[in-house]
Amino acid sequence: MKTLLDEAGIKSYYAIINSNSSSISFDADFPKMGGNHVILVIPTEKGNIWLENTSQEMAYNHLSFSTTDRNVLAVKPDGIEIMETL
Repeated sequence: MKTLLDEAGIKSYYAIINSNSSSISFDADFPKMGGNHVILVIPTEKGNIWLENTSQEMAYNHLSFSTTDRNVLAVKPDGIEIMETL
């Protein structure tokens, strides 16, 4: 999906997340590679669009209970950023 979006000229970032049933977030003061799943985030002027690319049943911009309301480690070309999925 990331490759398709890149070819279409749509900016997106890998978003590493911990998708355990209990909410585990990254520490903003000491982020480390602690995720176990990757989703995509597409930044827009109206807010972020989240893509769960491993589910055949989840609509775009909808996340499951194991990936919503927690933060992600977004991998950008110029570094990382911690973002909230809300």
